[in-house]
Amino acid sequence: MELQAALEATRDPTGPITVVLADGYYRREYLVPSRGNDNTAPPLTITAANPGRAIIDGADPVTDLAGPDAQGVWSFPWTEGWGPSTWRQPQIAHFEHPLYYRREMIFLNDRRLDLVMAPDGLAPAPELQPGQFTVDEVAGVIRLKPAGLLRPGIDRVEVSRRGVRRGGDGTPGADAVPLLRANGIAHLTIDGLVVRRSAAHNMASAFEASAIGITRATFDQRLRNLVITRCRFVDNGGKGLGGRHWIGVVVRDCELSGNANGGGALQRSDEVLFEDCTFADNSWRFGSWMNTWDAAGTKILDGSCQDRSFTGRSRQRIYRRCGFLRNGAGGFWHDWGPQDLVLENCLIEGNSTGVQIEITSGPVLLRDTVIRNHGGGALYGVNAPDVTLERCVLIDAIDGVRRPAVPGPWVGKGLISIAGDPRNESAAQLPSMARTDQGPPPAHPPAEHYRTQRWVIRDSVIQANLPEGRLFWARYWGEPAEVGFNPAPSFAATFTSVGNRFFQVSPEDPFLDPDALPAGTDPFAIRYASEALLDRCDPTATWDPVSPSAIAALDPRDG
Repeated sequence: MELQAALEATRDPTGPITVVLADGYYRREYLVPSRGNDNTAPPLTITAANPGRAIIDGADPVTDLAGPDAQGVWSFPWTEGWGPSTWRQPQIAHFEHPLYYRREMIFLNDRRLDLVMAPDGLAPAPELQPGQFTVDEVAGVIRLKPAGLLRPGIDRVEVSRRGVRRGGDGTPGADAVPLLRANGIAHLTIDGLVVRRSAAHNMASAFEASAIGITRATFDQRLRNLVITRCRFVDNGGKGLGGRHWIGVVVRDCELSGNANGGGALQRSDEVLFEDCTFADNSWRFGSWMNTWDAAGTKILDGSCQDRSFTGRSRQRIYRRCGFLRNGAGGFWHDWGPQDLVLENCLIEGNSTGVQIEITSGPVLLRDTVIRNHGGGALYGVNAPDVTLERCVLIDAIDGVRRPAVPGPWVGKGLISIAGDPRNESAAQLPSMARTDQGPPPAHPPAEHYRTQRWVIRDSVIQANLPEGRLFWARYWGEPAEVGFNPAPSFAATFTSVGNRFFQVSPEDPFLDPDALPAGTDPFAIRYASEALLDRCDPTATWDPVSPSAIAALDPRDG
């Protein structure tokens, strides 16, 4: 039976159903039919007969290659006519990099080639280097230059075609559609699948532009019991996993890697456990600042203070023994709403920025976790109270070298950056933003509820291997008249340090002084009396460096 027909047969279950996928490639977009959002329906399991060998693939093999020409360039017809995605957010100037909106992806022997175009993002690149391809919309061809010999019939060239929603006339539209989509399905298990190479553009919505999307349309009737095990969501043009409005989620032993925007996440969902998962090498699209706006190894975004969209918080989320590695933007980013967050026995390494906690009322606990080698800083807290680090390791560099940071607002000048944004603190109490599924918003003022304060760091190793290393950097966003949102005073007055090794990084001045910095340095860096903070640091802490080899070998994921 063809897969879509098998999924259609699950529409009216009388008991538990299991759909088993044989080894092979499944090359279309699939929809699991709704059961009317009924949490009493029998369980549905979609599983691979052999984990990792049932592949839902957004790409097709190229069978009509021509070439090579004198420059070693091959070509094939390209009739999709996509051009750039029409998604725009003009008010954010950084989003206007034209190449960022292209959706084409080419794979040669399972390795993704780099797209290059003329500076306008529309005309083809005049010359290709090995490992690159370009799109000639006028000639209707894609040209590619392999890094070595290309042997037709032996080497595999594949192009992503699915994941872009088509209009009534059959032409691709601006929207995206998941390769596997399940709406209104409670008690759902997905096991052993590979979902890859969706052409969905990464700046479409987090749900639509994911390779797999699992959701309930509204927050008021959330689904229960989602289990995803032994799956791989890899090499997609948007996110790997997307979904929202769940209660009770387990994602275990999964890989969410190589996706243009991010590995993915479940939004506005409670009681979520990610265990033994890897989020690696995501957020690769062209290295621009916009990659940090909605991109990370994993990112939760429950709403937006800019457009006042908010329909519920994510609560009780645990990430255990997970790796967040080499992502082009942040490794781990929770934004606008998540509460009761725990990271334990995680390795967060080599991302542009390590951990970003933004606009949450807490509590947040990082325990037995290593955060190392991030050019933009190990930890960034924006409007984030009640954060605790326990038995953690924060390292800025290994052997004097650290990962370069993507330019933009998430580049801190210390191991830990604390920040305030008046838009977040004021908008948090707007009626359209502050409602929760458990009653009205808290009574305490937003300036207290969403202020970066009440942080505790205990029994941890904090190590700076670079001369300019410092422990804290404070900043705020907003107009100079809103300096009252400076987070430094309340942070320093409520910060606690207990039993840490080498805690005083640049102890003479833990906050930057803009008057002492070169011209052009961020004017919103805040100076605050260093003594107030140092009084709360461990006065017995001494320089007790951990060797580079020990730092590089330390992996807390073994528990």
